Amino acid sequence: MKNRLCSVLARLVVLLSLAASSAYAQEGPRFSVTAPDGAPADFSTVEGKGPWILAYVVPDSAPSNRLVRALAEHWKAGEAPRIVFIVSAAPDVAKTYLVNTGGEALTGARWYADPQGAAWKALKFQGALAVAGMDGGRIDWKLDGVIMDPGVLLPAVDKWLGGQR
Repeated sequence: MKNRLCSVLARLVVLLSLAASSAYAQEGPRFSVTAPDGAPADFSTVEGKGPWILAYVVPDSAPSNRLVRALAEHWKAGEAPRIVFIVSAAPDVAKTYLVNTGGEALTGARWYADPQGAAWKALKFQGALAVAGMDGGRIDWKLDGVIMDPGVLLPAVDKWLGGQR
């Protein structure tokens, strides 16, 4: 009972923080990352149209591993292009990490490498990883830090991707 109550309270805190942060929506940052083909990509290349999710992950970080697996297992057909991973690593390491961690479910997902941490700094994230609800180039909400249970975040991702189509 105590664990269930903690889980419910954790979900409530996440949803309230997402609602509060969306009230302070901000314009997308300017940064340069590396595309899978090794070419530089700025934020205008990374950004999607309409609502999309930006997940910033760090290879071999337990919370990042759980988040990548949860997103890969959870997303529905057609959502892959609407979830963008930025991986804090060189391009070859980023690709290997996503394939090994998310498996074939990540086929079609967009990803970029951030070996110098430029996107992390520009997005003003804190902690071990981050997820942001984006609308075009605008950050509508973000959750950063250590996300121990990605299941708490998945309802917000579903609502964001599904509720605004």
